[in-house]
Amino acid sequence: GAAPAHEPGPDDLLVDLRACGRLDVVASVDDAPEAAVWFIAVGTPSVDGRIDLEAVLDATDQVGRAVARTMGPTVVVVRSTVVPGTTDGAVREHLAAAVGEPLGRRVALCMQPEFLREGTALDDFMHPDRVVVGGTDEWARSVVAGLVAPLGGTVIQTTATNAEMMKYASNALLATLVSFANEVAAFCEQTPGTDGHEVLRSVCLDRRWQVDGRQPPIVSYLQAGAGFGGSCLPKDVEALSSAARDRGVEPWLLSGVLERNRSRPAALAELCRTVLGDLHGRTVAVLGLSFKPGSDDVRRSPSIDLVRLLCEAGAHVRAHDPMAAAAAAAEVPTSVALFTDLAGCLHGCQAAVIGTGWPEYRTADWAMLAELMIGSDLIDGRDVLRDVELPPTLRRHVIGRVATPRIPVQGAIR
Repeated sequence: GAAPAHEPGPDDLLVDLRACGRLDVVASVDDAPEAAVWFIAVGTPSVDGRIDLEAVLDATDQVGRAVARTMGPTVVVVRSTVVPGTTDGAVREHLAAAVGEPLGRRVALCMQPEFLREGTALDDFMHPDRVVVGGTDEWARSVVAGLVAPLGGTVIQTTATNAEMMKYASNALLATLVSFANEVAAFCEQTPGTDGHEVLRSVCLDRRWQVDGRQPPIVSYLQAGAGFGGSCLPKDVEALSSAARDRGVEPWLLSGVLERNRSRPAALAELCRTVLGDLHGRTVAVLGLSFKPGSDDVRRSPSIDLVRLLCEAGAHVRAHDPMAAAAAAAEVPTSVALFTDLAGCLHGCQAAVIGTGWPEYRTADWAMLAELMIGSDLIDGRDVLRDVELPPTLRRHVIGRVATPRIPVQGAIR
């Protein structure tokens, strides 16, 4: 009855569905009852920049053996994110071998990519903007499309390979928007008189980025910061890049997207070094460890990279996250003190740097928190404190601008 990760909604839904008998949970595919539709939704991690299909193919073998014991028509649907050609290639071969008969008549294979965001996954599922169903057999595509049709959204029936590519193209575009914003910010950080955030806000006022006079949600990806992370964008762009090279296509743009993204935690660490003069022996608080606010996921989080870089530079690092502190424990050096209490984290710090844009940082009592710090530098790596009234004892530094080095004052603490 409990979801394995923090996500609004699934916990209550799991309890309700189990209570009304509409959800059964089994420990093995062998224990599952006969089903008309099977969904394979296991992970596809990145190994050296390439997709790892071990879990997908293992699940396919298990499902195929279960389907072989049944008589009725069955559709097997790949929901996992796999590179184009995987479903009609390796998955089809494994499934046909496990079922023991050619696919198409009784048993068919489809690909239905998911377009869900961590933090809003249940809402995204229940209110899709588009539903993509790919496969060779029209009857099987119709079965899958019929299952999800009541949810709304535009239904696209296409080939399995097209469906796979649609997922990667979507994530690659989102990653490209983030890295474009960060490339603008990197330029502004070396150009006096510019502000990357103001520049990007001006870009987003273009009417082509407007819908009925309002900015669509995709504009949120055109914001400079510490880079993208999580379990999807980094590995999907890497996997698509590797798949392109395998086909003789050099992914110049995607390579640049990844390289710019990798550079952002180091740029934020360099801003800390510029502001403080020297990081060795300094006590620095990193605020935010998850890859995005509203999530406890620290996979490929830029904030984790920032913590490591600060430690390597000799800083004493304290870190805070309202939700992901426990998950981060295995990802950061053991010398890092982890806090769920913001005041406790900032007590005695010479500087603080915001790595994740949690709303808690925007609404925090900075007048009180400033009194707990022995330094006065607040480095805003996500621009979350723009227009927030801060006490005069705090100096806010923000990415996307030329950094202002601290000028020591004789005898001054702050």
